[in-house]
Amino acid sequence: MALTFLILCYLIWGLLPVYWKQLQHIAPLEVLFHRILWSFLFYGLTMMILHLFSKNKMTAAFDSLRNNSKTWGKLFLSSFMITGNWFIYIYAVNSNQILQASLAYYISPLISVSVGALVYRETLSLRTRWALGFCTLGVFLLMFGQSIVNMETPTVPWLAFSLAISFFIYGFVKKSLSMPAIASSFLEGLFFALPAAYFIFFSPNSTLHSYTNHDWVMFLIGGIATGLPLIFFSYAAQKLPFSSIGFFQYLSPTLQLLTAVFIYSEDFSLHKIAAFSCIWLGVGFYVSQLIKSQSSKTL
Repeated sequence: MALTFLILCYLIWGLLPVYWKQLQHIAPLEVLFHRILWSFLFYGLTMMILHLFSKNKMTAAFDSLRNNSKTWGKLFLSSFMITGNWFIYIYAVNSNQILQASLAYYISPLISVSVGALVYRETLSLRTRWALGFCTLGVFLLMFGQSIVNMETPTVPWLAFSLAISFFIYGFVKKSLSMPAIASSFLEGLFFALPAAYFIFFSPNSTLHSYTNHDWVMFLIGGIATGLPLIFFSYAAQKLPFSSIGFFQYLSPTLQLLTAVFIYSEDFSLHKIAAFSCIWLGVGFYVSQLIKSQSSKTL
């Protein structure tokens, strides 16, 4: 059951570009506000249901916040990071740059590895060093491959870097919060839910008057599509070995890449094929190291 939930989680995340494309006619910032509001309400409803079955656990999570400015600061930072990440992702999808979005989630885990080595002086295995090397080469080819051939100015994949870095910071802060994932996500939503509701229903810049029934359905589904995978992931993470999570996390960006190329016909020229081949090879080394490490722990 845990593995099924994990796969469902990454399938939903991998197919989200198809969903966001349904709202392409609405400005990314406005779509973002809807995602904030409806996911916040979904978290709130989920919290109420969980409170009925695990009252003590939920109560303890909120009790720990009393007079704890440090935790509130972490919650604000994680909220700011994930909100920025959502906006950049929606913008990337609706500006036909899904390939960059997929690139971000290939390299994000390796950013964590790099920070561990550079900041915390963690020792990297040979396979992990090969993984970083191939992924770095892949990003280099994406940046400079086409410009070298055509003698053009290099194009830096800023969207991919912004997504990867914001998600890394979010994950780093989130890991330091000692409370259930649903509780922390609900509290993160507190910071921007009211501004989001104001913009949608009262701002003169809102296009509320032009929403169709289809738009409203999509907005409501967006709240579920944001919150439900987190519930699946939280459950699976508690039950499965780290190597399984490390392996399946690449299902999501792979689906995004396939969606970009085969559904939305984004450019996938020779230099991009070479670049992503290097990245896939690096991911292969990284995943094999995760599996090897997990196997050694169970012996």
